[in-house]
Amino acid sequence: MLFYSRWNLLYYVDDARHVSSTIGGGVVREKEIVTCKYCGEQEYYMDMRWLSGKEMCRDCYKNEYEDRTGKLYEWDDLDGGRPKKEVE
Repeated sequence: MLFYSRWNLLYYVDDARHVSSTIGGGVVREKEIVTCKYCGEQEYYMDMRWLSGKEMCRDCYKNEYEDRTGKLYEWDDLDGGRPKKEVE
């Protein structure tokens, strides 16, 4: 089991596919790790984004937004940790 901390929350990885966060010992939110079908990178399911009827990871969302609008994505809401790649 792996533990790490971010924004005063304690996260623990209970297996290769799930990450949970805790406050005071109770589980707040479970993050399932999924694969983006557009780039093949791993992403937390709760951090996937929808744009133009497509569900994609944060990186693909940013690229799609910039391609469609011709403007740089200027907000910081896509920051944050990404799942670590599994070593086989």
